[in-house]
Amino acid sequence: MKYFLQIILLSIILANYSCTEKKIESKVEHRIVSIYMYDSIPEKMEYQLVIKSNDTLIDFYYWNLNNPKGSMFFNYLTKTKTLIWEGDKYIIDKENTFSDLKFSEYKFDNFQQEDREIDGTGPILFNQEFGILGIGNVFGPELIFYPNLEISDVDKDILKILHD
Repeated sequence: MKYFLQIILLSIILANYSCTEKKIESKVEHRIVSIYMYDSIPEKMEYQLVIKSNDTLIDFYYWNLNNPKGSMFFNYLTKTKTLIWEGDKYIIDKENTFSDLKFSEYKFDNFQQEDREIDGTGPILFNQEFGILGIGNVFGPELIFYPNLEISDVDKDILKILHD
């Protein structure tokens, strides 16, 4: 009987602890991604963006609706303003690098790899409410993320920032 009461007491403590944990907020959004490979016509892919956040961390899950292998996952550490993707840390290089009111009310910061590599990915244009706007890549595809197709006329401006 004593063992049974200990289990009940432990269960109550664990249930109470789980109720006091940090609140996790989540939202789901749609993204169209333009994929630029050198000077070719960009390919368009549809993604579902799931954003989950708490006090210290924001997770960005980009699910490729056409090819699950093309899905991406990013973490943003709010206290250190660090973006993590595929094991690499990205830190702010320049704040408010891009803003365009016809595109979004958000201002995007330019993130670079903490330990820069000649053939590394970057820069990444990012805003913690919107998520990723653009990913530059010297030797591979460059990506631009849009909430819809009607605003894809800012590609040249974004690509210029990714190439600088």
